[in-house]
Amino acid sequence: MLVVVAGVGLHEIEQVKSATNAIGPNMDTIIANINEVQKQLNISYETSLNMPLLTQMATLSDEIEGNLSITVDAMINSPVFNAGGALGRKRL
Repeated sequence: MLVVVAGVGLHEIEQVKSATNAIGPNMDTIIANINEVQKQLNISYETSLNMPLLTQMATLSDEIEGNLSITVDAMINSPVFNAGGALGRKRL
């Protein structure tokens, strides 16, 4: 029984050694490929920041935010809302 366990253990050790021998020399290539992917992603991200559509979308979002602020300010300061109108409350 002990010989069988030792034989299976030796077989597993040999498989680990062969896998290590296959991965070890390729590790530099794997790391280089991962670094290249990272560089390409960084380039893509930088390119997308400068796309005219995204810039235009950001500008329009800022304009919408500004227009909403103006609208909210106008509503808050409106006599309809502040002077006891139908929708407003009475000023104290």
